[in-house]
Amino acid sequence: KIITLPQEYILITAKISGTTLLIWYVLSNTNVAEILDLITQIDLRYLCAAVTLQGLLSFLQAYRWHVILRSISRPIFFLDSWVNVLLGLCFNQVLPSSVGGDAVRFYYCRNLGVGIGLASILADRVYALLSLSLVCCVVMVFIWIPSQNDKISQSYFWIFWVIISSFIVGWMSIK
Repeated sequence: KIITLPQEYILITAKISGTTLLIWYVLSNTNVAEILDLITQIDLRYLCAAVTLQGLLSFLQAYRWHVILRSISRPIFFLDSWVNVLLGLCFNQVLPSSVGGDAVRFYYCRNLGVGIGLASILADRVYALLSLSLVCCVVMVFIWIPSQNDKISQSYFWIFWVIISSFIVGWMSIK
């Protein structure tokens, strides 16, 4: 009598085997003693600060994505949006590019029933880029420009105010 395994078991076995082989390959080419030495030298204050900041940033990113979904009439629970962001961050840390995390987030969107997951994730990326640009402009105005005394620096100052005005007008148009 031939025993057939369900396809799920075969798939899980293949995933576990592939993961085990990859971990073995990485560890076989790694000096484990050196890594353990580096780990023991970590200052716990910095580690706690890094973990806290990463948690706060993931919380803020989840809130941003939650607001985007709510604004397009696709509300989900905040905890689901946070899990989605954490899954994306996890895969961004493991995979060599940041696209992998967005792909996982998109796949998880399908499981949540968010019909326009890709558009909402792209909108989240655009808002993140705009926010980062705004932070860079603020830093440039308050740190770099006062130390300069030429025409180029003064033109950056006016570019900054045009960008700030654009953000304010855009924000007011959303409200």
